[in-house]
Amino acid sequence: MFSASTATAAAKSIMLGAAGGALAGGIHRIVKDKNAGVRIGSGLVVSFLTYAVAGYPNMASGMAGAFAALESGFLYDKMLSDGSMYYDYADASALNEMPVYLNEAGEPVYLNEDVRLAEEITLAEGIYPNYSTQY
Repeated sequence: MFSASTATAAAKSIMLGAAGGALAGGIHRIVKDKNAGVRIGSGLVVSFLTYAVAGYPNMASGMAGAFAALESGFLYDKMLSDGSMYYDYADASALNEMPVYLNEAGEPVYLNEDVRLAEEITLAEGIYPNYSTQY
């Protein structure tokens, strides 16, 4: 499963992919102020030429992956937010403002003040008046 030729091939592939990624980062710095079509197009053309003309498929894959990662940053900021950016999807205190229950008209329903919860009443106090606890 593991041999010297496998390790050499893996190291070569990884190093060429990393070199392609580094090259893509440099090219992206050159075209970062252009519109999205130019940036994406230049990434595709450069990675295609790296494979088709130079014959380095792993380097071309590394370049394409790096361009894709650099150009999809706006998606990471919105969908995979780590909390560093605040988006106003809902008010943070909205749950504290809402009552627990609403009636059909949408009005808040609260317990009356003179109502005792079942947990507060013991059997000895007689929740069933005609029931005796003595057998």
